[in-house]
Amino acid sequence: MLFARRRAAFLGAVAVLAALLLLPTPAAAADDHHHHVSVVGGGAFKAEKPKSSFFLGAEYEYKFNSKVGLAAYYEETLGDFDLQAFGVMFLIHPTDSLKLGAGAAVERKFGERKNKALIRLQAAYDFHFGDATLGPMFAWDLIEDQSNVVYLGFALGYGF
Repeated sequence: MLFARRRAAFLGAVAVLAALLLLPTPAAAADDHHHHVSVVGGGAFKAEKPKSSFFLGAEYEYKFNSKVGLAAYYEETLGDFDLQAFGVMFLIHPTDSLKLGAGAAVERKFGERKNKALIRLQAAYDFHFGDATLGPMFAWDLIEDQSNVVYLGFALGYGF
């Protein structure tokens, strides 16, 4: 029952975030955007015990300038393995479209109370369509118990 409530709350938050992406705003250059929100989805893979799952998440980034940002994210992975992860990342933008990130997070398996620390390495590329972005992302979570997870997916975002 608790799992169903968490999933419903998460899907509700994703729906609100997706609705925000559709709101019209004045046109602005990508460099003028200090805020970027996105929804992310795709596949998650564990190599040591070949398992795969799908994941869905949300990310918010605050850009200090055109090259440096700080992001917070939340993801749920469901399938062969069920995880929740939330954390923060430091992002560098070598170009207007490329994002490289590293940060710390906490992972928890559904139904367990034990949290595990992880380090996330991420790369993403955003294709810009006005204020909206769409593009591939890759992340590698280095988890303290050596059960590392690789994420491959797409992000749909909105800068404001």
